Amino acid sequence: MPLPSKVNMQLESAIKAVLFDQPIAYHPILARVAGSVTAGLLLSQFLYWTPRSQDPEGWVWKSRDEILHETFLTRTEQETARRRLKEIGVLEEKLAGVPARLHFRINLSRLTELLASSQLAG
Repeated sequence: MPLPSKVNMQLESAIKAVLFDQPIAYHPILARVAGSVTAGLLLSQFLYWTPRSQDPEGWVWKSRDEILHETFLTRTEQETARRRLKEIGVLEEKLAGVPARLHFRINLSRLTELLASSQLAG
Protein backbone atom coordinates (compact mmCIF):
# COMPACT_ATOMS: atom_id res chain seq x y z
CA MET A 1 0.00 0.00 0.00
CA PRO A 2 1.52 3.36 -0.98
CA LEU A 3 2.26 5.91 1.70
CA PRO A 4 -0.08 8.92 1.72
CA SER A 5 1.24 11.87 -0.20
CA LYS A 6 2.11 15.11 1.55
CA VAL A 7 -0.90 16.79 -0.13
CA ASN A 8 -3.28 14.11 1.16
CA MET A 9 -1.84 14.45 4.67
CA GLN A 10 -2.30 18.24 4.54
CA LEU A 11 -5.86 17.82 3.29
CA GLU A 12 -6.64 15.32 6.03
CA SER A 13 -5.18 17.68 8.63
CA ALA A 14 -7.31 20.56 7.29
CA ILE A 15 -10.48 18.44 7.37
CA LYS A 16 -9.78 17.39 10.97
CA ALA A 17 -9.30 21.05 11.94
CA VAL A 18 -12.71 21.92 10.47
CA LEU A 19 -14.43 18.98 12.15
CA PHE A 20 -13.04 19.87 15.57
CA ASP A 21 -13.81 23.58 15.26
CA GLN A 22 -16.91 25.04 16.93
CA PRO A 23 -19.85 24.84 14.51
CA ILE A 24 -22.81 27.20 14.57
CA ALA A 25 -26.27 25.74 15.03
CA TYR A 26 -28.17 27.36 12.20
CA HIS A 27 -31.95 27.12 12.13
CA PRO A 28 -33.34 27.65 8.60
CA ILE A 29 -36.77 28.59 9.96
CA LEU A 30 -35.17 31.71 11.45
CA ALA A 31 -34.00 32.73 7.97
CA ARG A 32 -37.54 32.22 6.70
CA VAL A 33 -38.99 34.35 9.50
CA ALA A 34 -36.33 37.05 9.03
CA GLY A 35 -36.52 36.95 5.25
CA SER A 36 -32.74 36.64 5.04
CA VAL A 37 -30.17 33.90 5.44
CA THR A 38 -27.63 36.24 7.03
CA ALA A 39 -30.24 37.59 9.46
CA GLY A 40 -31.24 34.02 10.29
CA LEU A 41 -27.62 33.07 10.91
CA LEU A 42 -27.01 36.08 13.14
CA LEU A 43 -30.26 35.43 15.00
CA SER A 44 -29.24 31.80 15.53
CA GLN A 45 -25.96 32.96 17.03
CA PHE A 46 -27.62 35.53 19.31
CA LEU A 47 -30.06 32.84 20.47
CA TYR A 48 -27.07 30.63 21.31
CA TRP A 49 -25.53 33.38 23.46
CA THR A 50 -28.73 34.59 25.15
CA PRO A 51 -28.98 31.89 27.86
CA ARG A 52 -25.23 32.19 28.43
CA SER A 53 -25.48 35.90 29.23
CA GLN A 54 -24.59 37.06 32.71
CA ASP A 55 -27.07 39.92 32.35
CA PRO A 56 -30.38 39.24 34.17
CA GLU A 57 -32.27 41.08 31.41
CA GLY A 58 -30.72 38.93 28.67
CA TRP A 59 -28.44 41.51 27.04
CA VAL A 60 -25.45 40.08 25.20
CA TRP A 61 -22.33 41.95 24.18
CA LYS A 62 -20.39 40.78 21.15
CA SER A 63 -17.90 42.87 19.21
CA ARG A 64 -18.04 43.06 15.44
CA ASP A 65 -14.78 41.08 15.32
CA GLU A 66 -16.17 38.36 17.61
CA ILE A 67 -19.24 38.01 15.42
CA LEU A 68 -17.00 37.87 12.35
CA HIS A 69 -14.89 35.14 13.96
CA GLU A 70 -17.94 33.13 15.05
CA THR A 71 -20.07 33.50 11.90
CA PHE A 72 -17.79 34.88 9.18
CA LEU A 73 -20.39 37.58 8.55
CA THR A 74 -18.63 40.73 7.33
CA ARG A 75 -19.28 44.16 8.80
CA THR A 76 -21.74 44.98 6.01
CA GLU A 77 -23.50 41.63 6.35
CA GLN A 78 -23.77 42.10 10.12
CA GLU A 79 -25.18 45.60 9.75
CA THR A 80 -27.70 44.49 7.12
CA ALA A 81 -28.75 41.48 9.22
CA ARG A 82 -29.09 43.60 12.36
CA ARG A 83 -31.16 46.19 10.48
CA ARG A 84 -33.49 43.46 9.19
CA LEU A 85 -33.87 41.89 12.64
CA LYS A 86 -34.70 45.30 14.14
CA GLU A 87 -37.24 45.99 11.35
CA ILE A 88 -39.19 42.85 12.23
CA GLY A 89 -38.98 43.65 15.95
CA VAL A 90 -36.81 40.70 16.97
CA LEU A 91 -33.55 42.47 17.85
CA GLU A 92 -33.07 45.21 20.41
CA GLU A 93 -29.82 47.15 20.74
CA LYS A 94 -28.40 49.54 23.32
CA LEU A 95 -25.12 51.23 24.09
CA ALA A 96 -23.91 50.56 27.63
CA GLY A 97 -20.76 50.63 29.70
CA VAL A 98 -17.58 52.69 29.64
CA PRO A 99 -16.37 52.70 27.01
CA ALA A 100 -19.80 52.35 25.44
CA ARG A 101 -20.36 48.98 23.76
CA LEU A 102 -23.25 47.81 21.65
CA HIS A 103 -25.37 45.22 23.45
CA PHE A 104 -28.00 43.00 21.86
CA ARG A 105 -31.17 41.34 23.15
CA ILE A 106 -33.65 39.09 21.40
CA ASN A 107 -37.31 39.99 21.84
CA LEU A 108 -38.42 36.42 22.49
CA SER A 109 -42.12 37.33 22.56
CA ARG A 110 -41.94 38.84 19.08
CA LEU A 111 -39.85 35.94 17.79
CA THR A 112 -42.43 33.51 19.15
CA GLU A 113 -45.20 35.40 17.33
CA LEU A 114 -43.30 35.30 14.05
CA LEU A 115 -42.49 31.61 14.41
CA ALA A 116 -46.13 30.80 15.17
CA SER A 117 -47.28 32.80 12.14
CA SER A 118 -44.70 31.06 9.98
CA GLN A 119 -45.92 27.65 11.12
CA LEU A 120 -49.53 28.54 10.40
CA ALA A 121 -48.62 29.79 6.94
CA GLY A 122 -46.99 26.46 6.19
